[in-house]
Amino acid sequence: MSEDLFKEFIYLEDYPVSYVWNWLANIYDRPKSEGVTFGIEFIKDAPDIDTHDIETESSPRIRETQLKKELYKAAAEGWWRKAKSILENNKFAATEAITANGNTILHVGVEMGHNYFVEKLLEFLEDVKDIEMKNDKGQTALHIAAIVGNTHAAQLLVQKSSQLLEYKDNNNVLPMHLASANTNLDTYAYLFESRTPPCDSHFESYMTFHYVCQKTVVRCSLLFHPDRCVDNILRVVKICNNTGCNLLGKNSVILLVLIATLYPIYQLICLLILLLHLSFSMLYLLLWKVLAITVPPIKNIEKKRKEYKKAKNILSLICKMKGPSDVGYSDSFFEAVRQDRYEVVDEILMNSPDTINLKDADGYNIIQLSIMNRAEKVYNLIYHIIERTKSRGEMTDSSSNNLAHLAGRLAPSFVLSRTTGAALQLQRELLWFKEVERLMLPLKLMEKNIYNETPVIVFAREHHDLLKQGEIWMKTTAESSSITAALIVTVAFAAAITVPGGSNQESGIPVFGKEIPFIVFAVSNASSLFTGVTALLLFLSTILTASSSEKDFQVILPRRLIFGLVMLFLSAITMMVAFGAIFFLVFCDRRPWMLAPIAVFACWPILVIVAIKLPLLANLIQSTFFPLFGEKSYLKSCNINKKNTIFI
Repeated sequence: MSEDLFKEFIYLEDYPVSYVWNWLANIYDRPKSEGVTFGIEFIKDAPDIDTHDIETESSPRIRETQLKKELYKAAAEGWWRKAKSILENNKFAATEAITANGNTILHVGVEMGHNYFVEKLLEFLEDVKDIEMKNDKGQTALHIAAIVGNTHAAQLLVQKSSQLLEYKDNNNVLPMHLASANTNLDTYAYLFESRTPPCDSHFESYMTFHYVCQKTVVRCSLLFHPDRCVDNILRVVKICNNTGCNLLGKNSVILLVLIATLYPIYQLICLLILLLHLSFSMLYLLLWKVLAITVPPIKNIEKKRKEYKKAKNILSLICKMKGPSDVGYSDSFFEAVRQDRYEVVDEILMNSPDTINLKDADGYNIIQLSIMNRAEKVYNLIYHIIERTKSRGEMTDSSSNNLAHLAGRLAPSFVLSRTTGAALQLQRELLWFKEVERLMLPLKLMEKNIYNETPVIVFAREHHDLLKQGEIWMKTTAESSSITAALIVTVAFAAAITVPGGSNQESGIPVFGKEIPFIVFAVSNASSLFTGVTALLLFLSTILTASSSEKDFQVILPRRLIFGLVMLFLSAITMMVAFGAIFFLVFCDRRPWMLAPIAVFACWPILVIVAIKLPLLANLIQSTFFPLFGEKSYLKSCNINKKNTIFI
């Protein structure tokens, strides 16, 4: 190891193990296995860049496109030595836009969080004007650092050029305010402390800080890093107190101290959960391997999983062959959005970022299509792009329908058919409409299309028939379940007033009153009666509802049906337990071996009612209590990460 290399290695002591490993492997050309996990980072194979091939391309435009592609890949993965090899032969590329929205290599490096890469690049860039380059939105690299919360990169940039603190983007927004808007308290505190605002901007700084503190506490982000958040708040408080502003109330300070006290307990609980999770995961993998060999249905699932992997590899290969150009992607891209195939959309966007700006034959882009076709997986995949797209409120079609109008339309029939039951279909439509409403400004929700209709009017008109079908479905389901509940209540009540074995003529106490099976019978029968009556009342409240509004189908009616079905299950189970206990007491003459056949036969009615009603109950619980939108587990394997601003 050379002396220069050793100095760089010592400098990397604060960086993740995965970064140092790849850095050394890149130097010594050690082979890397794709998919090796170090800590929490995933090491991807970064192929070597042959600058000779770039220099010998025949067409200047092809050479420039290939150069930008390789430079972007090096910046996105933090490979400084590879980027340096390109920049030494093409110095102009350091200040050229390498993405569709005008981001330079410095923007990308800051955005991806590769701070070692950013530091070396800043040393390479001698002219301060190169560091102050802006993208199409007028944002410098410091704006990007403020958006993604990269405090270390912000420190490096400010040390190189303090003027970056005062540069505003096309919307007249400072980096400090962008950090505030994205609730990046650490970055905001540093920028606030580094910038020395004029006296007339103290009030503006106070309002911005008050907003970021309130937003942070509301989102409970302090729960995860209380010490850092408290320190950052107090740093800004100390500066603002010089102007006589009391920024943080006593209640907020008490809340922060309480959270900081409970944080060690929270960490211990997380550690315990992690250990249990690892144990069960290892057991699950071992069991799955055995079942995949011995059980035919599991073997078929394993086969499909392997086919899925092969298809994904083929898709990745095709996208890499086509390159970054958006030509030829449109048909497959829009069909993938309509079918909610988020894997295809993710792969295409990763290899061709410009595809996000494509529109289909009717003039709809990916955001509009995902809403119209209720493609929740694609919607969740690009949600961070939608959230940062300020023009989302201005998106309209040829009929002046904004996003809320499109959400108010009835979903296509092939989408509705994925959900069983008109009531659940209407509930899903309501969830979509409320989600899009949340994205829009209040004034946009009152806008009218060329037919003089607001989004609410469009939703009511399009879903009028589905509302009627939902009422009929809900009442029919409640009626069928109420008949079962009524029968159980009748049997349980008759068993309660007719005591098995009779009673003592003198005291009236049941003959078997002190027997354990009789006690089990009494408790189970009472439970069956009470839960059965509760289920019956819940079902009747649903049936006797004269008419329901659309919003009732979102929570109220499904919740009644859920609690009714749960009570019905409990009533049926406890009724069979009561029957088995008294049957064993009266007819089995206390022979323990008779418990086995009694238990087997008692399970049959329970299995029947569970097989009939459990799928319905599972669908109701999933659609009512589990959010349709937000961060999902399947997004973790996607290439488009939450902090990515390249596709805006």
